[in-house]
Amino acid sequence: MKQASAATALVILFSIVPWRHPAASKELPLLTDKQGTFEFLARTDYTDPGCGFTVAEVKDNLRELGAVVNTMRANPVLAGLKGFDGRARIYNIGCDDAGAYGIRSRISFEFASWFMGKDGKPARILMEPPNWDLIINRQTHGGSPVAGAPDYFIVPAAKETLRPGIDRYDGELYIIYNPGRPAYWLPVTVRDCYNRIIAHWKRDPDTVAAGHMLKFIEQQYADFPKSDLDKPAHYGSGAGNPPHIMSVTADPTGSPVVRVNPAYWNRNLPRSAIQFMYCRIITNRKYLRQLKEEYLKKNSTSYSLYRFLETLDTGTAEALLRHIRR
Repeated sequence: MKQASAATALVILFSIVPWRHPAASKELPLLTDKQGTFEFLARTDYTDPGCGFTVAEVKDNLRELGAVVNTMRANPVLAGLKGFDGRARIYNIGCDDAGAYGIRSRISFEFASWFMGKDGKPARILMEPPNWDLIINRQTHGGSPVAGAPDYFIVPAAKETLRPGIDRYDGELYIIYNPGRPAYWLPVTVRDCYNRIIAHWKRDPDTVAAGHMLKFIEQQYADFPKSDLDKPAHYGSGAGNPPHIMSVTADPTGSPVVRVNPAYWNRNLPRSAIQFMYCRIITNRKYLRQLKEEYLKKNSTSYSLYRFLETLDTGTAEALLRHIRR
C-alpha cells in the first residue's frame, strides 16, 4: 500500500500545488484591492488534426466549453476579480486513450495576481500563473499506469458517490459523469495485468534487457497463488507484503487497478458533447486557509489561487454536472 499511497500522493501534489514564479520570492507587495478582468482565451485549434474532428464539431464543443467557463465565473472569487486577472485557457489533450470518443480538453483557470513592481507600477505574471484545471471528456484521471500495461491505471481505494453523477475518490478527486450510462471504469484481474505486462516485454526491442525482465516476472508469476489470478487486481497492499507480480496483488487493501469502459460513452451524442469531467477539490478548508494566509503574508502570487480553492466544494461539482449531456 505504501507504493500506491506514494503514487497517489504525487498525482495529487502536482495537480494542486501551483507553479511558483521567481517573482513570488521577491515579496513585492500584492495589490489585493486592484480590480481585475476576466478573459476566455477561446481558440479553435485546440484539437490534434489527426483526431479527425471537423470544424463544426470544434465550434460546437467550444460553445459547450464556454458555458462551463460561465458556470465557473459564478464563483465569488472569479466574479469579484479582486487583486488578479482571471483567464480560462483551453489545452489539447489528444485522442489516443483507449476507448476515447468525444473531444477532450483541459480548461485551465489562471490567476495572474497584481503586485507593485520595483518601478512603482502595477505588474502581473502572465507566463504560467497559478492555475486550477478542469479536464473534459478524458476518461482516465491522470493516475499512475501499471508498468508494462499503460491502459490499466491505479485509482484511489476510497470512493464515495455524493449524488448520482458525482463520485469522489480519496476525498479530493471528483468525477462528474452521466449516472445513466454503464460504469466509466471497469476492474481488471491479476491475470489481465500479468498478460499485458508479459506482452509488453516480449515486444521490447532490447531483447537482452527484456529477457532479464521476463525471467524476473515469470518467477513472480510462479510464486503467485494461482487461485488469486482471477481476482480483482490491486496495486500495493495495506497488509504487509503479499505475493505480487510487478507490485500487482490480489490484496483488497491495495489501490484498485482499472481500465476505461468504452461502453460508457453515448455515441448517439455528437463528439462535441461533454459527457465526462474531473477535477480536484480540496475539502480541508483549514489547510487551505492556512496556506492562503501564509501566501498573503509573503506576498506570494499564489494567494489569489488559494482564495479560489477555499471556495470550491461539492456545490461546484453539482453546478458542473448540468453540463454533462444525457
